[in-house]
Amino acid sequence: MATYPCSKCGAVADTHTGCPKCGSTLDQEISELNRTILSMQQRNKAMVDDRTALMARLQGAIAIRSLLMHARDVERGPAGGKGRLGRVVGGTGKPMAMPVGPRRRWRRSRSEAAATVPEQAAAAEGETVALRTLAALARDWYGDRLDPAWRPRSAEESQRILGAHGLTGAFWRLG
Repeated sequence: MATYPCSKCGAVADTHTGCPKCGSTLDQEISELNRTILSMQQRNKAMVDDRTALMARLQGAIAIRSLLMHARDVERGPAGGKGRLGRVVGGTGKPMAMPVGPRRRWRRSRSEAAATVPEQAAAAEGETVALRTLAALARDWYGDRLDPAWRPRSAEESQRILGAHGLTGAFWRLG
């Protein structure tokens, strides 16, 4: 025979007779623990879901910061070296080379990172986007990521955002 603290009144109960103070049986104690465990498991799942959403929002905030830092650097002129976001080419619209399309990026990982292209990538496979267009896209793509209610969007919703910025055609197709 083992003893345990009664969850209803706190008295010392035993596995044979239950609680001598409130009369709670061992089966009632087990049933109450089952409810408590279920509640904890549901809370744990909600916390995991919240953490997943928070991580996606964090990635969005980092991407926005990177794009803003890049735009600032473009406005100030070259400060020596290439930026992490990609290669900026000359012209009045200050376009940015994007040799890897969003479809490949979407399939590779749903991190939705924008314009992370290596210097040596050839423009033959990709497209060039005006920096203003890219900045507007970034606002629409990542603008709601800091909202606590943010949830990942579907591929269709993401496709609509690309289309709203004139980014259409096979290169920009996500699915």
